[in-house]
Amino acid sequence: AGDVAAVPDLTGGGVGGFCVPNAQHAVRQAKHLAKNIYAERWGVGEVTEYKHENLGAVAGFGINKGVAKVMGIKLKGPLAWLAHRGYHGFAMPTWERKIRVIADWTLNAILGRDTTEISDIETPYRAFRTAAAPAKKPEPAKAEGAKDEQKSGSQAPADSR
Repeated sequence: AGDVAAVPDLTGGGVGGFCVPNAQHAVRQAKHLAKNIYAERWGVGEVTEYKHENLGAVAGFGINKGVAKVMGIKLKGPLAWLAHRGYHGFAMPTWERKIRVIADWTLNAILGRDTTEISDIETPYRAFRTAAAPAKKPEPAKAEGAKDEQKSGSQAPADSR
């Protein structure tokens, strides 16, 4: 399982002379390949070799915890965590997805994480039924005299008719 391709790192910075098999390289190689295929097929532009200049690395270890090295600058703690979130948020493929992911992260930070209980798997519509149930009607207010009698513990005599 997995990719067994060994793509030469033409910048000379790769481990063993090859590009590291990670998502960052895979996405950029795919875009570069698409441009090369288009250039070859339609004669628009020129076919070029893939050269990737690494700008750094980021890693998040939980909320406000992380490490990063961006353009030679080392970061740790909340700033590195924000760099990690920012990089991965803006790596989303469309603006719609970027906005949704970053908005979700922001809401989770403010409101807490939205978790689903395991029991919801067995009864997935319970929360919807509870939310959609009609509101309970308030009980009718009792007359003042009835309230006083209840407080004193006395009851009116039964009607003997």
